[in-house]
Amino acid sequence: MYSSCLSKWRKFHRVESRRTAVDLLKVYAEKFVRRRTLNDDYRGYNSAFQKALNAGVDINAYCKRSRSVMVPKVRGEIVYGTYPVFEALKANRRRIYKLFAKGLCIDASPLAYEELCDNDIVKGKIFPYLDNVLDPGNIGAIIRSCFYFGIDGVILARDQGPKTLTSAMSKASAGALERFPVYTVEDFPSLRKRLRNVGFKFIATSDENSAITKGYQSPIRLPDFRPISDKVVIFLGDERRGIATDILGQCDYIVQIPTPSMECADCSIRSLNVSVSAAILLYHFLAKK
Repeated sequence: MYSSCLSKWRKFHRVESRRTAVDLLKVYAEKFVRRRTLNDDYRGYNSAFQKALNAGVDINAYCKRSRSVMVPKVRGEIVYGTYPVFEALKANRRRIYKLFAKGLCIDASPLAYEELCDNDIVKGKIFPYLDNVLDPGNIGAIIRSCFYFGIDGVILARDQGPKTLTSAMSKASAGALERFPVYTVEDFPSLRKRLRNVGFKFIATSDENSAITKGYQSPIRLPDFRPISDKVVIFLGDERRGIATDILGQCDYIVQIPTPSMECADCSIRSLNVSVSAAILLYHFLAKK
């Protein structure tokens, strides 16, 4: 199934690369989905129709013929986008049920979290730990950076992250999620001892105001920080509340990415997006090794 789907995908994309995006939208809207009745104003409901109309494509005749659009009948979940689909087919971690829209979408089984075993911990050097980071765009972007830098995996606690890995994360990761391990653990206390036993140091990220508010000293500026261990866990929190206080208290170091702009001190923009922070931190720790 895998090789057949991959060959179909490549064949379709040799042909479809010569077609415009509008053509593909029209093909998807008219041919590759199952019928379902919608409101009279369904053109505003369906983004493929709306984008085609905005681009000046004459599909009004089609709209007048039918007051329904077609919705795919899916066994698993829809993985969409050129790179996520291609990487999903190459990685062969999913069961592929069907290709849609000339290989731009596939109906496939969901990806599952992996359990963090002792062998993974012993071999690992750098693990980002995501504390209550829920946005699929941010998670996907972090995974993309981790894959690019050759990081060992991302860790999430079961009750402090998304319930499942989603196709939106795969899309945001440009397909890196299809090839990259995302581990779940019961909670931070259960993980802490396992990591400490093999020499991991814990590094938290925080801006100065948040750290002081939570009762900690000013963070170390990242350019001045020199890691004393080759094995580190980098904790990243959500952008609203940051890293949980109970986790922050267990960290060996708290670091911040300084800004050269004085204007940030007088406005609400005092931190970077969590995925941007992750990329900078990963590069810094790899460069210092």
